[in-house]
Amino acid sequence: MKPKRLPELRENDIARFWAKVDQRGVDECWSWLGTTKPPDNRGAFIIERAYENLKRNLYAPRISYALHYGCDPYPDYVLHNCDNANCVNPHHLRLGDTEDNSADSIAAGTQVCGERCHTTKLTNANVKKIKIALMNNTSVEDLARDYKVDSRAIRRIREGVTWKHVEVSGFCPFQWRRLSEVDVKAIKLALLRGELLRKIAQRYGVCVSTISHIGCGKTWKHVEVPGFKPHTTRRTL
Repeated sequence: MKPKRLPELRENDIARFWAKVDQRGVDECWSWLGTTKPPDNRGAFIIERAYENLKRNLYAPRISYALHYGCDPYPDYVLHNCDNANCVNPHHLRLGDTEDNSADSIAAGTQVCGERCHTTKLTNANVKKIKIALMNNTSVEDLARDYKVDSRAIRRIREGVTWKHVEVSGFCPFQWRRLSEVDVKAIKLALLRGELLRKIAQRYGVCVSTISHIGCGKTWKHVEVPGFKPHTTRRTL
């Protein structure tokens, strides 16, 4: 869940908060004694003000960080140096971005991903087949239709954003890259030599459709190469 701004913390809120903390030495974990949330046993602190129509279930370490350092940690995540999600010792807390939070979750074994996610339509076996199909130049749209998922799900697999744990020999996440005019001239020369679209795409770190559009004259028309003429069809394999 993405971080949200904290509401105003009043004196009674602060007093209630510290009453639920087992404060110890600076280097020790301070256990949260209040309500916790599965699966990682993180502390939850509720602020409710009926007259303001306010009810918030807050992550206890975020409040500890805000009270100690005097600032709302938003928009960052509050992460643990001690690998104890139940700890609210501000000296054990640090700020991090989405990637830091994901890395911490993976290291702690609390990130729900792949087949463990109840909303996924894919299995590890499906993803292996998808990665092999991507290596064989099957289009994202065809795979999305075959597996009855949104094309964005296939693109995230292709780019290594999701399903990283499913390994397929020879599969490398796709890296988007901007082409320069020098690149396009070299690509058109390669097309003139009859090189395969897939080979050219791999060399320049772009998708096959990008090379196809250059070859068909849909893009980069202004970059002229002697002898090059747009074609409607070219070999991809």
